[in-house]
Amino acid sequence: MFSTREQVLGQALYDAIPMMEFDIKGTIVSANTDFLTLLGHRLNELSGKPYTVICDPATIDDGRAEDIWRRVSGGETLQETLKLQARDGSARWMQACLLPVRASMGKMERVILAGCDITAIKQKELASRNLLKALSDTHAVVEFCARGQILFANDSFLQLTGYSLNELLGRPHRKLCEYDRGLSSEYSDFWDGLAKGQARHGECVRYGKDGRHIALSASYNPVLDDAGAVTKVVLYATSIARSDMDSLKDAA
Repeated sequence: MFSTREQVLGQALYDAIPMMEFDIKGTIVSANTDFLTLLGHRLNELSGKPYTVICDPATIDDGRAEDIWRRVSGGETLQETLKLQARDGSARWMQACLLPVRASMGKMERVILAGCDITAIKQKELASRNLLKALSDTHAVVEFCARGQILFANDSFLQLTGYSLNELLGRPHRKLCEYDRGLSSEYSDFWDGLAKGQARHGECVRYGKDGRHIALSASYNPVLDDAGAVTKVVLYATSIARSDMDSLKDAA
């Protein structure tokens, strides 16, 4: 028997966040207004239906939805990022907790799904990933640690310079630069600025494996963590045609 305090807390949660209730077989029993609004359904459209009716089809096909239900119906409390399908077929994302509820004798009785809508966050993440993929598909890309050692280079950069990835991993950025520039105070200032979060853009000359001069339009972009510290630097570059390599000011 729940106390009055527990009932008040339960009602407060029910009124505050999207929630849905299932019986032990996975049949939808009830859902609050926030959950119905999130998916664009009315309760009579969902009541009595299996849990799969709100699942993203891909999670059904790959067995993830079934695995989650098997675990929670077996008594395991889960915290999951769930991709659901709204009434109009669009995707909705929840940061959710699935709570098995037991009767007084300890027998599994029902399952509560409660969480918050993170659809907007996921959409921004997807847009960012698509943008980064587009940049990677059209640019030479190199990732450096904050001290300048190479962490990654994409195929476009490797083809442009003639190096293999293994030949570059862990090597300093100055390996790609003119020897004297790599020892200059301007070069030190360049990396000091990046380490402070200052992006650098411009045209520059880099050296391929065979010693070729390669003119680039380059953008060096510091990546910051939540505390504002630089965790890595990402270079996006495109090759440009220049006949006057010696006069090209190395701005990046």
